[in-house]
Amino acid sequence: MRGLIKYYIAAGILSVTIFTSCEELDAPINYSPNLSLYERYKNALVDINLDSTLLGKKWILTGTESLRDTLLHQIPLREAGYFNADDPRAVTFRIEPEIGELLTFNLEVLAVNGSKFFMDLFEEINADFPRYLRVSSIDSVLNIQYEVRNKRPHILRIQPELLVSGKYVITITSKPSLSFPVSGKNSNAIGSAWGDPRDGGRRSHRGVDIFAPRGTEALAAFDGVVSHVGLNKLGGKVVWLRNNKRKLTLYYAHLDSQIVHRGQKVLAGEPVGLIGNTGNALYTPPHLHFGVYWHGRGGVNPIGHLKESNKNVPEIGEGDDFLNNWLRVKNRNTLLKRSPSLRSEVLSKLDPGYPVMITGVTKGWYRIRLPNDNNGYVRVNDLEIMDDPLQALFLNKGSYLTANPKNEIIPIDSISEGKELKIMGTFNHFYLVESLNGKYGWIKIPNYLGSTSALVGVSAAE
Repeated sequence: MRGLIKYYIAAGILSVTIFTSCEELDAPINYSPNLSLYERYKNALVDINLDSTLLGKKWILTGTESLRDTLLHQIPLREAGYFNADDPRAVTFRIEPEIGELLTFNLEVLAVNGSKFFMDLFEEINADFPRYLRVSSIDSVLNIQYEVRNKRPHILRIQPELLVSGKYVITITSKPSLSFPVSGKNSNAIGSAWGDPRDGGRRSHRGVDIFAPRGTEALAAFDGVVSHVGLNKLGGKVVWLRNNKRKLTLYYAHLDSQIVHRGQKVLAGEPVGLIGNTGNALYTPPHLHFGVYWHGRGGVNPIGHLKESNKNVPEIGEGDDFLNNWLRVKNRNTLLKRSPSLRSEVLSKLDPGYPVMITGVTKGWYRIRLPNDNNGYVRVNDLEIMDDPLQALFLNKGSYLTANPKNEIIPIDSISEGKELKIMGTFNHFYLVESLNGKYGWIKIPNYLGSTSALVGVSAAE
């Protein structure tokens, strides 16, 4: 089946590898004609009727539903995870960046040669009635760089093509999208923030103030063209620097002197003036008022464009050996968290003995999926290997194991007549069992009243 999919797609579809156009999406999602590789692949599944199979239907459905996952992640992040061909799913990472941050998403995969992994980055437009704007999409480079344009939740979705198993490591980092505009300084020199009251509260501050000794060079924060050099009442001596490709204009105010002229091209890091306190800053220490203006929308908070991160990318740590395996809750009052952080919101409490699937690992935390498909994070030390079965189960005729405890039948292993199965956990009307070859899966608990189920009975494990 996978070979048929690849044959169908080979005729030109895979030649396109990256899209950066923005498309607004509903949930369920309606994509515009400018389709990403992900959408073209999905359409290929439909065209050859794989959407009518259990695996194909689930692959398509999980791509949409995963965008509604509410787990929240902090930058920087590094997390290892695993995709299981028997249980097709997508994984998402929700972040809340500032306007002007330059995000980098790097995906490393260890899977079958030639397997495709799709990465799509979305903005969530409306949380109550979810709509999503796809802002970047790739399938082969496995690296996205994106400058944040709106202060909205952003969601990265990763999903492999159908019938692919493999481990992945995702790293998400952030850095300022602009060079710092004051020589020898960094964001620690910012002394007055966006929105601070001015003139007794009659107006608010439409930039940030960066303090430095008089005569310090004010630097171009990107390559651009000087669009205006002048004098005004509030800003004193000012310079405007424009970059039409990025649709940005920068404003430098309170300069002691300007050292560029209108129409001059400057490179990032070259001086445009010297810092002073002209204009309405006459009675304040020398500083640069720095403003950022997006074309067509006006001023925005510059902090995301300038603030450096002082956090190191965390290590994954121990635990990735258990990816795509079931573990059990060990400790009482184990907390399921929205984020891999002790200060994170608590989603629920888990009782000892509860089986959980390990879908990801980051330093000190497991990302888990519960049997009811809810997700969250728990501390690594709160889980244990399922060494000891709870009971033993015997069959009087052959049966099969499924990948999840649902009525949908996606067999992952067959069980011979008369074989003993080790019961490792329960959920609703299903047992989580270990077969003789060490494979974990779910089998439905029978209705013993008049049932013709394959199950004979349950005995206590020795």
